[in-house]
Amino acid sequence: MHVSNMSCRVFAQTLAARVSNPGGGSAAALAGALGCALAAMSAGFTCGKPAYIQHEPRLAILITQADELREHLLTLIDDDAHYLKILMQTYQLPKSDPARSQRLQTALIQAMQSPFAMMHDICRAIDMLDELESICTPMLLSDVASGALLCRAALEAAWYNVVVNTRLFHDKAYAQSIEDECETMMRTYVPRSEDVAARVRAYMKGSS
Repeated sequence: MHVSNMSCRVFAQTLAARVSNPGGGSAAALAGALGCALAAMSAGFTCGKPAYIQHEPRLAILITQADELREHLLTLIDDDAHYLKILMQTYQLPKSDPARSQRLQTALIQAMQSPFAMMHDICRAIDMLDELESICTPMLLSDVASGALLCRAALEAAWYNVVVNTRLFHDKAYAQSIEDECETMMRTYVPRSEDVAARVRAYMKGSS
């Protein structure tokens, strides 16, 4: 059974159990997928409202993009679980095995790729939520802010799951290039997601 096909209850129970798989990377992908789902819902409920008719073409595009990102992030839940399993199996190889070191490096690189891809997807989702904050109905702004904060948490969680692997790479130049790209995403998109939530919070306080 794919991790992404688990019920919410089973996923949470499995994540809480004393097993290594699924782990934090799969949880990060799920949080990002939920953020994308909230983006699609916010755009979907805004479509058809007369006051937002001028935004409908753009909203339709955002719905499609959010749905695609959600599906890709769900795929990454399973990818992360798969490569984490391989990594854990590789760690169990005898240290006397001459192939262990190279196999471990390959497994570390594979385990890094899923959370790294998550980060790129989540940044795109934050861009969409940032845009939606200004073109969706006020009734959906709480969902936009919730989506932005879910994505903010997902982005940082994915970052940890990248760096836990890159710090063990033998190729330090490659590791640094990955970490530099991640740092750029973090510096840009953590504040952006927080700003979306802050704008919604200010609106709600002003309208109460």
